[in-house]
Amino acid sequence: YVSNGLVEDCVIRNTVSQTNSHGEGAYITGGRMTRCVFKNCNYYGEPFKASVVTMKGGVLENCLFTGNKLTTLHNTNRPGLIAFAGNATVVNCTIVANQNHSSIGINVADLALASGTCQAIDCTIGDGFAAGHELYVAGTCLAKNCTVRNTKGLPLVEQADSGQVEGLTLDDGAEIEATRPLKVYGSKSGTG
Repeated sequence: YVSNGLVEDCVIRNTVSQTNSHGEGAYITGGRMTRCVFKNCNYYGEPFKASVVTMKGGVLENCLFTGNKLTTLHNTNRPGLIAFAGNATVVNCTIVANQNHSSIGINVADLALASGTCQAIDCTIGDGFAAGHELYVAGTCLAKNCTVRNTKGLPLVEQADSGQVEGLTLDDGAEIEATRPLKVYGSKSGTG
């Protein structure tokens, strides 16, 4: 639990949580987490209560998320392997080779910018299996200059409500769902 201060150079790995209360690898309401690794963590439970990281404030930067698995139980909120709300900011993080599933068939995102004014900047997401979208952006949240790539699942990106997506880079043939125009750039082959 991080509410203030600095956490850096930590490795959180091989954890298992089966809970309907906060069972995250990290629950952040303020402060800063930097250069941390979240690897091979398994979470099973309520959305926003059993994510690898739940953030409602603070900054998460230069972190790696790989080999993690999330299975959600109920459709009480848009769940995410990494779930952000409030004024949380994630910068230059790599979220790759993870799995997320839903036991009731709802969309589950690897990175969910769900509400408030949260931001994801310069992040790379994909190369795993998503039961839903790799990136979900809603509320007045912003995803800027992120790369979403090579995933198996539903369309890579869902932009809903007033969520903003700018400078997005997608793999060729990637699908998106949007309620308004996005600034999207294809890969180097130029067919995206």
